[in-house]
Amino acid sequence: MKKLLTLIALLLSFHAYASGPNSEIRYKAENKMDLMDEERFNCAIISHEYNATTQEGVITFNGKLTKISPEAFNEASLEWLWLPDSIQDIGGFLFGWGSVKMFKGKYAADNGRCLIINGKLVSMCYPLDVQDYRIPDGVTEICSGAFSFSNINSITIPASVKKIHGNAFTEACSMIILESTKAPQIVGGELHDQTGTDRAVFVAKVYVPKGSAATYKSAPYWKNVKDSIFEY
Repeated sequence: MKKLLTLIALLLSFHAYASGPNSEIRYKAENKMDLMDEERFNCAIISHEYNATTQEGVITFNGKLTKISPEAFNEASLEWLWLPDSIQDIGGFLFGWGSVKMFKGKYAADNGRCLIINGKLVSMCYPLDVQDYRIPDGVTEICSGAFSFSNINSITIPASVKKIHGNAFTEACSMIILESTKAPQIVGGELHDQTGTDRAVFVAKVYVPKGSAATYKSAPYWKNVKDSIFEY
């Protein structure tokens, strides 16, 4: 019996080692965050503690948190958000109708203004503290809703970006400047920047390098907004 108990203890220890420590999400907000759909975190929640004095909350998960589905923080209004290093993938529209003023942790980039995971720009802070924003070099993909409701003047996209999700710029800006002479691939639907419509609407002006307008105007989805494309 003693040997059996010892074996069970060893197995439990091995399982704990293999699965790793529990993950935590930390945040600061005026009120405790309302987790509208816990299944969007793809990992069971053990506890959700909130300190009203410091206005800081801690969400603890049963094991490593590796994926967060879209709109996990829908309608949340956060001062800052810290995500664990174990995160590997995040769906677009992380906040839905919510907002965050600063990101913290491994994936926070550009003074906490944006969240970049494995080359994907997942989300920007809202509101942004600048009117003209250049995406950091090295970003390869801009996810759905990354700039939603930024309401800034311009967004500059470096040549490293190869993919842009169709609704990455919903209500985002009036001008998009691309540094690549080759049009990034549009994925996940039409390129559009307006809400409340049943069809793709794009009103921002798009500026591309001299000599590349024809390439953009003939590329899939970009050609649908060809009247908005100009050279600089």
